Amino acid sequence: MGQHKLAWISLLAVGLSAGSAAAQGPPVGTAQTAAPVPTREQFLASYRAWFRNVTNFGNRSDINLGWMHEVPEYRAMVDMGIGILPYAIEQVREDRRALVLWDLIHDLTHTEYNQVFPPFKSGLSNEQQGERARQALLQWWEGGAARAKQQFDGAIAEWDRLRDTKSGRTILFSTDSMLYYEGFVTTLAPKETPAGKAYRELYELGAPVLPYLVERIETGDVQLVPAFQKITAGKFAPPDWQTREERIAGVKQWWEANRAHWLVPWPEKTDKAPK
Repeated sequence: MGQHKLAWISLLAVGLSAGSAAAQGPPVGTAQTAAPVPTREQFLASYRAWFRNVTNFGNRSDINLGWMHEVPEYRAMVDMGIGILPYAIEQVREDRRALVLWDLIHDLTHTEYNQVFPPFKSGLSNEQQGERARQALLQWWEGGAARAKQQFDGAIAEWDRLRDTKSGRTILFSTDSMLYYEGFVTTLAPKETPAGKAYRELYELGAPVLPYLVERIETGDVQLVPAFQKITAGKFAPPDWQTREERIAGVKQWWEANRAHWLVPWPEKTDKAPK
């Protein structure tokens, strides 16, 4: 997975230098203040200023793109919120150099790159790789809510198939050195299990699947609460001592108060299932 990500990062960096042209939410129990969606002109002003900085990457000797996310223009775009996604996608559609906006899309939706882009394919030029990635991103966007629901259904079915419903020690998600179990018990673990992988791939779908995740949690599936926490970047943070019923109620309450800041503004045509 790490090599896949580095390949895409390198591709973006090479494409830019050649001239080829954290999401929001308060802690549990509070609601975000409603704010108007920034206009297209406001987004473009920040994007163009940021892009001028990005295109100077060819003058840098390192491959660490972290600095791109630290400049004020980038943070301004993140602070505009998820409502600017249509404007970002518009730029990607019109100019292949705008694929660099993927980092912004990721920071707004928490959707991971492996849920959008195909595996890096050897034998293609940088231009071909970039176009392949751009088309994948546009297909993800145009698939909209129907595609997100389809991906969620597939991921949750795999999780249901692999989860351990008998021992109560079902692995929910993992880090490099820890596995997290139902009940928030942690233990050192050398590698990810199939069930842990299925759970990770579920929350890696990001904000697009939050409505469906909430529906499933409301049916009583409390094991999905940590996935909700992961997608919302820990902005929903219930105390560990809460009961099962309190966790479910907390998810419902938080979602009702904050959903407007997390719903992806898909194109209108996506009310139909993708082909």
